[in-house]
Amino acid sequence: MMKSFAIACVLAFLTSSSLAQTLEPNPEDSFMSDIVDRAIDDYIRPSFARLAVTTQDLQDTLSDYCEQPSESGLLSVHARFGDVVEAWSAVEFLRFGPLIDDNRLERLYFWPDRRGLGLKRITQALREQEEDVASAQALAEKSVAVQGLGALDYLLYGTGSEELGDSTPTGRFRCGFALGVATNMAAISAELRDDWANSDGYSALMKNAADDNPVYRTSLEAASEIRDAILEGLDIASDLKLKSALGEDASSAAPKRSPLWRSGQTFAALLANVDAIQKLLEAAGFTEGLPDEGQYLVNALPFEFSNVKRAIGAVDLPVEAAFTDPHMRGKLIYATIAIDSLRDMIGEQMGAYLGFQAGFSSLDGD
Repeated sequence: MMKSFAIACVLAFLTSSSLAQTLEPNPEDSFMSDIVDRAIDDYIRPSFARLAVTTQDLQDTLSDYCEQPSESGLLSVHARFGDVVEAWSAVEFLRFGPLIDDNRLERLYFWPDRRGLGLKRITQALREQEEDVASAQALAEKSVAVQGLGALDYLLYGTGSEELGDSTPTGRFRCGFALGVATNMAAISAELRDDWANSDGYSALMKNAADDNPVYRTSLEAASEIRDAILEGLDIASDLKLKSALGEDASSAAPKRSPLWRSGQTFAALLANVDAIQKLLEAAGFTEGLPDEGQYLVNALPFEFSNVKRAIGAVDLPVEAAFTDPHMRGKLIYATIAIDSLRDMIGEQMGAYLGFQAGFSSLDGD
């Protein structure tokens, strides 16, 4: 028995050794595989874990506030809401795999809401005091328009939010509604964290590209998914969040098209978006594979990211005024130009050097 086992081991070694000699590893495949591994391990998993922590903290803080309202408690609720916005902004552009399963993206933040469904359904639920919106389990089965950050933005900051936590039936109902939304978000975020942490889950599909893989046949395809998410994140920041609200000129500006304008989190979320995209790009190590002629991007990309963040960070007016004020508009318009420049550098220039195909965005044709 031992002899047979020893022979089998030798044969296995010889076979693997022979294969190693005849099948040289492809440096390009190895580089793309490293991009995927680093992106998942160093950015995606920690970012979704942080979202789970912040949403749970918001749920706990809201629960305490609804039970015993106080001015300091409300300040804590608002602070935790800001933490969730920042954590969400770090993952909202990762629109593949677990985030798009089971409508999680829309359930966490249904935006843009071009027909105003959220406002209609939320105000209806408040007016009619629909009891099931206070239950996270029941809420999860309802329209995405009454779930997620959009609902919390209105419940915590919109019309009538001063009643949140009041001893009146209206105040108690609004608080219960907000707690139901936060609890539902915490549950979804925990699912996302666990799905990405599962070594046999979606991350395995990305890390183990092969001909029989139902999603990614090559490491280049998996790495392209990450690169495309970065480009989509830039599109979301520039086209959806800035240009649509800026309009053609100040007279056609529409500040309320921007996300989270009620809470005043619009520009904080934008900064978090851009910072997150830069962190993912750097964590994945795309520029490590650039040839000599592409090395200029190593410095050009951080420089342009800093330009975007400096422009957005300099906006010091409320959202509704910033899009119409001439000086602030200038900064926001400059930010869109710099973001579009980043898209060109990452999508066209870096993509050409590394062998990526033209970028795809789910926003195309939207």
